Parts: sequence; structure tokens; C-alpha cells
Amino acid sequence: MELVVVVDSAEFPALSIIANSIPQFPARLYVNEDLKLGIFISELNIFPEIHKYMANAIMEWSVGHQCKLIISAAGIMYIEPTLTNHIVVVSLLPS
Repeated sequence: MELVVVVDSAEFPALSIIANSIPQFPARLYVNEDLKLGIFISELNIFPEIHKYMANAIMEWSVGHQCKLIISAAGIMYIEPTLTNHIVVVSLLPS
């Protein structure tokens, strides 16, 4: 897997992940072109207030690279629904 994108925001805590003595951003995207696979990895607990912005950034990248499927391997903290917060489910993109 090749590191192709780092995700950063002023809203993220100031921290870094150290792997093999190399600092890395705590949110990043790896791609395997042969498998046509992209994996977003984050060691951060993303604040609920920026979930929508993060989802939009992932969708923008995915649509721009013609991804056909997005699978979330992590849970999203449950917030009691109100008139101002909604959870949107993302599914298969047209080929």
C-alpha cells in the first residue's frame, strides 16, 4: 500500500503517529492500484461537529477517483437525533 493522501484539519488535535521512527499524520489514505483499493486510516476520534466535513472530503476524493464502494470499518458515536443532526449512509456509486 502506498501513502497517497494525508488528512489534516485545524480541528484535529496536535499529535503525530510514529511508525518505524517516522512521524506520520494520524489520518491518511493508502492505495493499492493493482487491487483498486483505497483505505482511509485514522487514529483520531473525530469530533462529531466535523463528521460532515470529513465525510464530504472522503466523498469528494472517492467520486473524483471513481470509487465504486465505500465501507466504513469503524463505528460512529451515536448522538440522539434532533432536528439539526442526521446520519447519512453512503452506498455504491454508479459505475
